[in-house]
Amino acid sequence: MTQEPKSVVEFKNQAYDVETQVPDISREAIETANKVLGYDYRGAQATIEIARDSIKAYCNYMGSTNPLFLDEGYARKTRWGGTIAPPTMLGIAMIAPGLRGVQWIAAGREWEIHNILRPGDVVTQRGRYIKAVEKRGGVVPLFLVQTGETLMVNQRNEMVAKAWVSFVRSPRRQAKGGMNYKPRTHKWTEEELAKFEQTILSERPRGATPLYWEDVAEGEPMAPVIYGPLRMTEIALAGAFNDSGSFSGEGVAHLGAHVYQLLNRRRHPADSYVDPETGVQDHPHRGHWERHMAREVGMPGIYDVGNQRVSWLCRYIYDWMGDDAFLRRLGGILRRPNVVGDVTWVRGRIVKKWTQDGEHLVRCDLWAENQLGDVTLQGYAVVRLLSRTVETSNQGGPQLL
Repeated sequence: MTQEPKSVVEFKNQAYDVETQVPDISREAIETANKVLGYDYRGAQATIEIARDSIKAYCNYMGSTNPLFLDEGYARKTRWGGTIAPPTMLGIAMIAPGLRGVQWIAAGREWEIHNILRPGDVVTQRGRYIKAVEKRGGVVPLFLVQTGETLMVNQRNEMVAKAWVSFVRSPRRQAKGGMNYKPRTHKWTEEELAKFEQTILSERPRGATPLYWEDVAEGEPMAPVIYGPLRMTEIALAGAFNDSGSFSGEGVAHLGAHVYQLLNRRRHPADSYVDPETGVQDHPHRGHWERHMAREVGMPGIYDVGNQRVSWLCRYIYDWMGDDAFLRRLGGILRRPNVVGDVTWVRGRIVKKWTQDGEHLVRCDLWAENQLGDVTLQGYAVVRLLSRTVETSNQGGPQLL
């Protein structure tokens, strides 16, 4: 028998002077946040309609030109019979309660995918706070990694996916034990930029060309793709996720205008910051496009949105596996910040192939590295591929779902 979930709990606002206090991570704050471990989280509850415009906006967000997502005429000729949605559009709910005024930093995401998403599907999502781990590091002496789990079912009550999303809670630079990366920039030559552009324009998804399980080998490298140099407009204007995890091309809740901005600041006073030049209270999210706030957070410069960088793995694996494959699992852990001016190479390697319950599976290690040789993202994918043996014994081809 399925156990009934615990009652939904929401944190009450706390009085907070944002001009004079810079909070650190205290034992009391951690214990307070952990009182709701295992509870359903109201902020993760959502009903999400998969719209074609949202799919298009998300492909723009992750840099994908894949016609399987974007071209109905093309996709109708595939085994799916029409366009599908990238599975990583969902399951990004921000479940990191407590610790008012302590910075949220995306740490990683992981998806277990059960069914494809199509335009017009309506997905019901629920989530809960499942884990909190204290860690110590060189840049930040003490930080907390909070993980939430979301479950998504469609209008036919079919499980679409499970997802796990983690956030680092790290004190800002001026707090005791705050994060404090050394500032850095990188200047590229015209020749280097031209080479990057040529490489980007030459990249193509596999598409309709089948990739057979028998034709891949363990240890085999996958062709890299390149992102960058990262520009501020890509961060600020490419789209965003709402707190519940629903993708929007128009931004998240705290980026709303007029009364919505005011109401958000009143709900989350400790998460705001006063601009020293204007005296205006604002949200630290602006560190994603403002150098001063990025430094206050403790970043080396204006930094990217973690959701977006992990989405690059989705684009990468779909371009590699082609139209006929099915993505079973995908995950990525963010290791270092990606700042404006950085170039990122996304790479992969096949590390295992096996059969299970009639499926022909491969596991790929995925990672991203910048121009300094730093690995900024580590991930993996499990993909179900076509098999030549199954193809020859089924004239109509295997049914993937």
